[in-house]
Amino acid sequence: MNTELMEALNVLEKEKNIRKEVVLKAIEESLVQACKHHFGKSDNIVVNMDYNTGEYEINMAKEAGVQRIRIHDIRHSHVSHLIDMGFSATAIADRVGHESIDITYNYAHLFPSKQTEMADKLNMERGN
Repeated sequence: MNTELMEALNVLEKEKNIRKEVVLKAIEESLVQACKHHFGKSDNIVVNMDYNTGEYEINMAKEAGVQRIRIHDIRHSHVSHLIDMGFSATAIADRVGHESIDITYNYAHLFPSKQTEMADKLNMERGN
């Protein structure tokens, strides 16, 4: 795994009291979810994550023809999954350590639009 990422996790652990094992576990879970989403089966997905080094191995990847997955790809999948679960941009930014909420808004296309919901509620108010 990227040495810079492990250093960042160590800083996160010291400054925000967030254990790097918790972050790596979340990354591991997101990786499994991403594989389930893309391949539809979870039976053969085994992720081995070394919480000391951050190195990981996806046992089913070679069989499925998956290209190498970068840690940034896993992070992106994790953020996307949190958006899909309905968490706010502020909560997500805090969880993944974005320096600015604007970074999280780079994922704006993934946040559900409230336009239809607003129009429906206005129509209900009018009695339609």
